[in-house]
Amino acid sequence: MPTRAVSLMVGFPAFFYAIHSVYKTWRPDRRLSLLAGSQAVLFGASCAGATLANVGLRLRMPLQDDLLAAIDKALGINTAEIVLWFSRLPDVAELLRIFYLSTVPAVFFCAIFFSLKRDGRKVWELTLGYSGGLFLCSAISSLVPAKAIFFHAGFTSQEVAGLPAGAGLYHMGAFSYFRDGSNLVVDIDRFDGVVTFPSFHTMMALVVAFAFRDYSRTSVVAYLWALLVIVSTIPIGGHYVVDLIAGTGLWAVIVLSALAWSRKSSFLCSDDEQASANRVV
Repeated sequence: MPTRAVSLMVGFPAFFYAIHSVYKTWRPDRRLSLLAGSQAVLFGASCAGATLANVGLRLRMPLQDDLLAAIDKALGINTAEIVLWFSRLPDVAELLRIFYLSTVPAVFFCAIFFSLKRDGRKVWELTLGYSGGLFLCSAISSLVPAKAIFFHAGFTSQEVAGLPAGAGLYHMGAFSYFRDGSNLVVDIDRFDGVVTFPSFHTMMALVVAFAFRDYSRTSVVAYLWALLVIVSTIPIGGHYVVDLIAGTGLWAVIVLSALAWSRKSSFLCSDDEQASANRVV
């Protein structure tokens, strides 16, 4: 692994964790503590999860595109036709590309937002939901790898000309490098998303939207954003519909686990919740 990769993958989380420790223990400031701590976890999980997903391709497990496409067909869904339909709407497809690319930045931004609100429960719910989802998706995709609906359907460049450049194919450089390459070097420059099943973008969209459930006005925007991200995963990310279903199922498992834990953990409480608990005690 190149020195630069190690420096970034270890240095960023360590830097934010150090700030978190300072403002949690020595100079208590809940906002800065939550902000730095959440960024440390998000950066660390992103690097570790990406490494797991990419290096997991070296297992060279059989590709499951035929199976995933067959499940979509059994559900009565023609996923290839959905892609072609969006290709005939280039302006809509370009808008979906923007939403698709906004997903990871949105997670980091929302962690900052809830930190500034001093809502510790939401900060760690979001952070741990993202991290847990990433590791689950990365591990499963290593055992159930797939390329994309674009390859299974055998689209020609003319058929998908209305989609943004690289749609459904952007990950193939990293996919081929890690799966088929002979001289493997773990380099962050090659950390393009390679997870097809389950859809991690679906999980991220749901994690973010769910975090805003108690914010009545903002939640409407969050739900609409999440819906557009999920829709974008097919024409832009090249996902099968079953990928979205699996991502939703894993999200539900993570949410139930996180909620069960948060009810028992004062570590996740917001300032108001902690003060209320202290008054009861």
